[in-house]
Amino acid sequence: MAGPGTHLHRILKRWTGEDVSETCLCASRIQRMDRWGPGKCRRRIADITQWLRSEAEERNWWRRLAKIPGAISSIRMMVLMAIRRAEKDGHR
Repeated sequence: MAGPGTHLHRILKRWTGEDVSETCLCASRIQRMDRWGPGKCRRRIADITQWLRSEAEERNWWRRLAKIPGAISSIRMMVLMAIRRAEKDGHR
């Protein structure tokens, strides 16, 4: 049963083609989100969105995101999609 962090990782990997690197904090954040579960991830969505924004800038994904009107809203939607998928999987 995959948690919100695992689902978010899958979404981002499909979108960017990139995986967790040795220099990013992604693996620990994936695990943290999975431990938090959907409820706490919803409450901490502003933090998670900021993590993704920072990572996007670091990895130069921002050029892709910048083309999307309301880029922060788009990032937030990816996080919410991951949370919903985790709930559908039965993750609490």
